[in-house]
Amino acid sequence: MGGGACVELATDGEAFALRDSKDPTVHLHYTYQEIEAFILGAKNGDFDSFLR
Repeated sequence: MGGGACVELATDGEAFALRDSKDPTVHLHYTYQEIEAFILGAKNGDFDSFLR
């Protein structure tokens, strides 16, 4: 794993900003509810099929 790719997550006012460290010019913005749903989905294994 690794390969020098990093995902950076930071608060941005009332939302979260997400970006790839290899292309810091592109910022994706998500609400707290969207980030919460993603984290809960990851904890519940909803994305495990992507690892196979």
